[in-house]
Amino acid sequence: MATSIQTPKATCRTGIAGVLTLLLLTSVLANFAFFSADSSTFSFDSEDSPVISDDSSSITTLESSSFTAARSGARAIAGWSDIGASSSPAVGSAVAVESVSGDIYSGGIFSGSSSMSLGPNAVSSTTYIQPWFGKSDSSGNWQWAETGVLSGTNSESTLSGIAVSANGDLYVTGMFYGTIDFGSHSLTSTGYYDTYTAKANSAGQWQWASALQGNGDYDGTTVTTLDAVWPTAIAASNSGVMISGLFIGNTDVGTAVDSGGTSGDDAEIFVAKYTSSGSLQWTAEARGPAFQETQAMYMESNGDTWISSTFDGNMNFGSHSVSGTPGVSTPVLAQIDSTGAWKSAMSISGADSFIYGIDEFSNGDLFLGGTFTSSITFGSTTLNSPGGDTSGWVAKLSTPNTWSWSALVGGSTYDRVTDVAVDPISDNGVLSISSASSITLGSDTISSQGANDSALAIISNSGSWVSAFGANSSADNNAADIAVDNGGNISIVGTFSSSIDFSSTNSGSQNALASINPYIWSSSGLLAADADGDGIPDDIDNCPNDANPLQEDLDQDLDGDACDYDDDNDTILDNSGDDCPQGEIGWISDSDPLDKNTSTDWDLDGCRDLNEDLDDDNDNIEDTSDSCPKSNWDHAVLQRPVWVSEPSSDIDGDGCRDADEDSDDDGDGVNDSSDACSDEAGNSSLGASLGCPDDDGDGWANITDDCPDVFGTSNNGTLDGCLDGDGDGWADSEDALPLDSTQWIDSDGDGFGDNQDGIRPDDCPNDAGSSIDDRWGCPDMDSDGYSDPDSLWLVEDGADAIANDSTQWSDFDEDGYGDNFGNESWQVSRNENWPGEYLFLANMQDACPLESGSSWKDEFYGCRDTDGDGYADVLDAFPNDVDDYRDIDGDGIGDSKDACPNQSGTSSEDREGCVDTDGDGYSDPDGLTWFTTNGADAFRTDATQWADADADGFGDNSTGLDADVCPENYGTSTAIEWLGCPPEMIIEVKDNNGGGGNGTSSGGLFGDSDGVAGMSTTTLAIIGVVLVIIAVVLIMLFTIMRRGDDDDSWEEEMYAEQMGGGYDAQAQPAYAQPVQPAQQVDAYGRPVAQTAHAVMMPTTSAQAIAPTTPTANMTGEVRSDGNEWMEYPAGSGMWYARDQTTFQWIRRI
Repeated sequence: MATSIQTPKATCRTGIAGVLTLLLLTSVLANFAFFSADSSTFSFDSEDSPVISDDSSSITTLESSSFTAARSGARAIAGWSDIGASSSPAVGSAVAVESVSGDIYSGGIFSGSSSMSLGPNAVSSTTYIQPWFGKSDSSGNWQWAETGVLSGTNSESTLSGIAVSANGDLYVTGMFYGTIDFGSHSLTSTGYYDTYTAKANSAGQWQWASALQGNGDYDGTTVTTLDAVWPTAIAASNSGVMISGLFIGNTDVGTAVDSGGTSGDDAEIFVAKYTSSGSLQWTAEARGPAFQETQAMYMESNGDTWISSTFDGNMNFGSHSVSGTPGVSTPVLAQIDSTGAWKSAMSISGADSFIYGIDEFSNGDLFLGGTFTSSITFGSTTLNSPGGDTSGWVAKLSTPNTWSWSALVGGSTYDRVTDVAVDPISDNGVLSISSASSITLGSDTISSQGANDSALAIISNSGSWVSAFGANSSADNNAADIAVDNGGNISIVGTFSSSIDFSSTNSGSQNALASINPYIWSSSGLLAADADGDGIPDDIDNCPNDANPLQEDLDQDLDGDACDYDDDNDTILDNSGDDCPQGEIGWISDSDPLDKNTSTDWDLDGCRDLNEDLDDDNDNIEDTSDSCPKSNWDHAVLQRPVWVSEPSSDIDGDGCRDADEDSDDDGDGVNDSSDACSDEAGNSSLGASLGCPDDDGDGWANITDDCPDVFGTSNNGTLDGCLDGDGDGWADSEDALPLDSTQWIDSDGDGFGDNQDGIRPDDCPNDAGSSIDDRWGCPDMDSDGYSDPDSLWLVEDGADAIANDSTQWSDFDEDGYGDNFGNESWQVSRNENWPGEYLFLANMQDACPLESGSSWKDEFYGCRDTDGDGYADVLDAFPNDVDDYRDIDGDGIGDSKDACPNQSGTSSEDREGCVDTDGDGYSDPDGLTWFTTNGADAFRTDATQWADADADGFGDNSTGLDADVCPENYGTSTAIEWLGCPPEMIIEVKDNNGGGGNGTSSGGLFGDSDGVAGMSTTTLAIIGVVLVIIAVVLIMLFTIMRRGDDDDSWEEEMYAEQMGGGYDAQAQPAYAQPVQPAQQVDAYGRPVAQTAHAVMMPTTSAQAIAPTTPTANMTGEVRSDGNEWMEYPAGSGMWYARDQTTFQWIRRI
């Protein structure tokens, strides 16, 4: 028997006060009862929750209802009832009995500022709700009454449970706030709610009281957690008491602090044990992620204790854990030993279900009871709520964790098992019920008119309902707790309103003095003498000495089947050959050897042939499978037929004797005369061995099947009955092409079959190959799908024109370069009618696929290359010159000869291809590496002069402009007849000529005397050196002045070109824009070459336009590959990369 209160799991807690206040309310209300100091009125709903009425003048109740219990037979049933007499609301919530004496201890709570009488004994309360306790003997004589006296501001207290040890000591536990006194033992709370545990002796004298407390009283400032310890169940023994409940916050039993202490959603379970003298021995805890509390406890004789709870998602009991569905409340049953160590934990599959009662049968099996909604499962049995509302249940758990049976307690609305106990005499289970339904338990029906009412029921150890009794009432009432003593007396404590009738157990009736009052309902004789222990009292038991719990009597002869020798009265005794002892009634067993059809029981086995006997001739072959359902037997010699079908006498087991009945002994459908294996059933149908075993079922007998364990259809080649995946008759193991039904031989093993009429026939059956495009299965060196040419299959026939390149196979112009192309941009510019196709990364793509060519440089393959230098004519600026192919600056001089390959020029005398401003064939000096001393034009803008040997600014060409009269002597004379002559030479000449002209003397222009004008040779030399220096200085000054006159200096221009375009380029002379060579066409005028780069060629036009290819001084973008790239012209899709050696742009895409 378990003593507990039921506190429905709080799911609507908002705020700190609401959290534990709701716990207080549900605990105070315990089982449908609630009241407070202001004497509010109350009612109950069908969900186990109180309803507080705002109308103080009346009590709100459900519809009035009454229970009736119909019982057959007579027995000595007696009982009594009483109430806690109070004019103020009071509740009865707990009961316990002293097993030997039968003394009854009860308890509950009563209103503040009121009194309550238990017989001659009265208790009074202070301002607040207080617990009450009382003791009566088994006959209802009250011995004493006690209370826990509260004091302090806003004090509160509840009773969570009572327990009695075998020696009669009373233990009580509950919640309190404030100060509570148990006689001289005073406790004061420190937490938000604290736990009291107290002990009184059998005379009602308090022995001790102890508290489990929270660390502080929540105020939201100094204490920010809900520190509460709340007990919900209790169990006791002679050695002490154990309590269990929940805790929140920082407490004596552990810490369970949730989010800021404002929600209270995280409550954990605690268990505490006190010695009989009040010393706290230990505490233990169990944790889960949501709100847990204990519903019931039961202590075994060795001190091990069972505890029930619920959990959400998962819960840990020491090292034992249970898991379920998050958000679903699931019941759990756990065991803890006397030292506080968790021993086990198991869950029950049932959402929103509870275990409210635990007790133990005599063999140690557990008797459990509680409630569920919707459904609950015990092993392989699932109970479903009839109305989809709350229903009750009881079950027997055989350890370890095996469900023996379970039973439903419920009707169409609200029903609840509030507690269970076990009668030590009959070993039957008893249970207290609160119900608003009409329910049937065994042969008893309890009818309801709609209100909550109390009931008790008895169920046998084997799970059969024995009896049920209801307490009729015109208003709501509730049975809270139940206990049974060693004499079989049943006591129930509960709460009622208005009036209640216990006459179903001859226990009288009671009227309430207040809106609600506690009741005590005691019954004896319900658990009467039962010699066979079947739950049926001997005085009405149809088999008093043989267990017959359901009182079955098949033939209605008043002898129960358990003790009737012929249950069905067919003349075949139950234990003497009747194979259907509880079969059809109203017939006699008969067997006529002369007329099988009129016989009622051919084999005399006690089973009626017509509708009961499944094997009329008792040959162990059921009639539905028996080809000879009534085999003959010798009635004169035998009492029953003795022949049974066995492999030795009935090979095929068809119920016909092989010796005289069966023409197909092995039953394989092949007559014995044609059956190659007549004594062994078989299904072979192919080949010469019919009717023999064919294990794989392919029609071939095992003895001829080459693959007897594998179903197969092969019948060609050397193997029969083997796997033939493609169905060509050849076994897969022999079939070279097992997935092709048209091929089976592959001589060269290349995957192409030899059958020329099949799919993909091998064109080279004796030469392995992988070709698939021009012909099947021939050698394909480069694996491009086209076969290599041979003497019988040429390129003209479709063979691979380029057999060693997997990216090429067609060569229309037969120049050795394939027609496929890998340049993606060609897909736009390439003639779509040309042979070949785009193939990523195609090798050596023929840019001129219609015309044979040998070009191969710059990745421009297969085009005409007249001079054989490797460059296609369309790219070769000098298609007829093997030594040159490129003219970067477009000046008509090949880069190999062009001294200035990056700058267009027409010079040809001193060096080729450099800038020649005046067009006289001599290049302009660049001021860096090429000077007049190297042969550069000393007169850049004078086409008639280019040399100036004496560097006096007058050209050496005597036929040109301003020709130097003295080309070998530096001079500054500007006189026409003396241009470029030194003054002293003019004077000398004039002196020699008599003062005029440039005549000569016998010594020549300068003469060959030792002096001039009377000066010595030394003097003249010194004068000459000075004059040369002066001339050089003048020339340099003259040059600097010329540079600053009209445009930038040519030295700066040349330096800019060399340094990458830092200065503007010098204006181009009269040379052409880039000229594209004429498009190459074939004899029909069709283009035969892919568009090539433009080529710079000289022309007579002086107009300069943008080049068609990028020039060296253009700048691109360096990509991740490290190369400089340029799309030119922009948006054209033609991409160029700069050559790292020549710095020229080379088209790559």
